Amino acid sequence: MLEIDNLVKCYGKTEVLHSISYKSDDNSPIGIIGSNGAGKTTLCMVINGLSTITSGDVIVNSHSLQKEPDLVKKITGIYNDKLLLYENMTVKECIKYYMELYYVRDTSYNKLVDFFNIYKFERKKIRELSTGMKKKVSLLISIMNKPEVLFLDEPFSGLDPSARVEFTNIIKELIQRPNMQIVISSHDLYELNNIVEQLIIMDKGYIIESGDTRHLINKYFDEHNIHITFKSKKSPFLSKYYCASLGDEHYETSISSNLLYEFMYDFGQDIQIININTKTYSLEDLYGKVKENETIMGNDKKRKQSII
Repeated sequence: MLEIDNLVKCYGKTEVLHSISYKSDDNSPIGIIGSNGAGKTTLCMVINGLSTITSGDVIVNSHSLQKEPDLVKKITGIYNDKLLLYENMTVKECIKYYMELYYVRDTSYNKLVDFFNIYKFERKKIRELSTGMKKKVSLLISIMNKPEVLFLDEPFSGLDPSARVEFTNIIKELIQRPNMQIVISSHDLYELNNIVEQLIIMDKGYIIESGDTRHLINKYFDEHNIHITFKSKKSPFLSKYYCASLGDEHYETSISSNLLYEFMYDFGQDIQIININTKTYSLEDLYGKVKENETIMGNDKKRKQSII
């Protein structure tokens, strides 16, 4: 369970996180999305205890970051590209080094290496590894102390397509662990589509939207928007439903589910359905819609202020 309570973060006199709040009541995976500079990495670093809070608080599994900072650091973990991997060490030496640092039993080595399929390059020097291999080693190190909440900061950056698929599958397996919540900060929304169940959308240090992903899609879209491809003669109802011609008396249109009966009634016998499906919306669609709505609301606020 993760709760953010009026969190403010300043660097000097510059406020970069502006009284943000959020609450997750279960361990379902969370995505933090937004453009570069939105505050995603700063938020992860603050929640993880790696950057101090200016005001407010963060509660991780009932533990206050303000009151119990050492305990919160102990039960959280973070993955990012800033983890120091010693270039002249072999992969095995590097993993063993961090196991000693985190007081992880030596017997855990084989389980960790087997889970991440690292045996084939464990004797290579870190400097000889590809980006994907280095990311595997970094992710292994970030979970070796079995954190209750694991933050993954831009985990897909720099990966080629095959490495992305492999890395995504590893993350999905980690999500299945009952005692670990995954929080992923990323601007790569395609990879998050089938991973996260909760969403925090950030912009310029603010949380502009948050909640269950499915509920947010329902909020901003008609989830049951139906796309129909059909054949019909020149029916008078083509313009009513904004049907687009595909040629040879073939048309397509999209309607909400509550209009489907009326649509079929209007066309009656003068329709031959070619294809019908429900449109699904991606995180890219949702993010674009939220940003568009935020822009409109922001402009409305500016107009009201100018009038006043």
